[in-house]
Parts: sequence; C-alpha cells; structure tokens
Amino acid sequence: MRRIGLDLALRSAHRAVVFEDARPVSKSLRVPRTKEGFDELERRAELAPGEHAEVIMEPTGLCWLTVAAEMRRRGHAVFVPKGQKTSALRKFYSTFAKTDAIDAQAQALIRHVDPNGVHELALPTPNETSLRMFIKQRARLVEEMANSKNRIHGWLVLANPHLSEAFGRALFSKIGKAFLRQYLDPFKARKLGKTRLKAFWSRTAHGGVKDATFERVFDACATSAELY
Repeated sequence: MRRIGLDLALRSAHRAVVFEDARPVSKSLRVPRTKEGFDELERRAELAPGEHAEVIMEPTGLCWLTVAAEMRRRGHAVFVPKGQKTSALRKFYSTFAKTDAIDAQAQALIRHVDPNGVHELALPTPNETSLRMFIKQRARLVEEMANSKNRIHGWLVLANPHLSEAFGRALFSKIGKAFLRQYLDPFKARKLGKTRLKAFWSRTAHGGVKDATFERVFDACATSAELY
C-alpha cells in the first residue's frame, strides 16, 4: 500500500516521505502549500492510474483542515496517528539518523508498524469547525481570566495581605472589584472609617450588605495598616 507521511508546517512548505508499505519510494519531499505542490507530491508518489494513497499526518494548528480536505478531494484516505506512538517511533529513528524528514517518516511508517495506532480522519462540517474554534477560544479566555485573578491575588499579598481572605469568593464580585479600584490602599480605607465605607459599599452593591463580609474587609484593612 502506498503511504505518504506528511509533516505539516504553518508558514513554510510541508515535508513528505512516500513509502510502499515499509519500502521508501522517494526521499524527503518539499511540498509547497499550493495546488501545484500537491500535484507534484502525487507525481513523485508514482501512483498508478486510479490508485490512491493513505496519507498520515498529525493535525497541526488549523492548516491540517485544508490539507486533509484537498487529500480527500483527490481520493486519498487520511489518517491521524496517535501522538504517543508517533513520538516513540520518531525517537527511535532519530537515534540513528538526523534529518528534517524524521517526522514525516515516522508518520508514514506508524500505519505499517501499528495499524491500530492511527484512525481515519473525519472532516468536520463548517458548523462543527466553528463550534470547535469557539470552544478553544472560550478555553483560552477562561485560562487568561484565571491567570489575571492569580496575578491580583499575588499583588494583594504585597498591597493588602489580609484582603483576599476577607473577601473570599466575593473578591471578584461587583463590590469586590469596585473596592480594589478605590480602596486597595489599607490606610485609605481605614481613614475613611466604617460609616462612610459602608455607605460606599451599599451604593456599589445596590442593596444589602453582608455585615460579616464588610466587617472582615474593614478589619483586614486595619490589620494591614497596622502592619505597615
């Protein structure tokens, strides 16, 4: 079976190696990211008329989507290898050779060495692709938000060391964020006094003020002011 291992690139030409089962058909090929590049890949693969190949590649960024669609359009079957098995085979080959075709070679041969180490790629629909991108974007935003909160907790250790514990989960609520913007300085909060600080708290929270939380926050500011 003619197999093509493709090492995808995001900004440069892809790299390919062609095998007939475990026998190399060609040396490492440079595959420009154009129609002509894929035409040349098929020519160098020496496919018989009407013959189709198995293309094995790891999904890289989003470029895999257009490559997989083009290979499927040409009638080739597209497979995705299991990352751990490809990595192990890549390490084995790199022990004895150092070339830029190792990745492509490992991907081409993983299907021969371990037929169960790959699965055929199913192209997603446009809606599935959009959903997948939205999910990834949401995951990035959630991670960025968590990192920002961790940075704020880190700064509070310096600026007002007892405030984070006093607010608890309410630190990033509306009143918590307003308090950080205006009264992070513990001296400023203590100087304002409980009465005026509680009035600010009530206006910002638009209603009920949890006395226990407010008392903890004011005491935290007073404690930090005494510490400094």
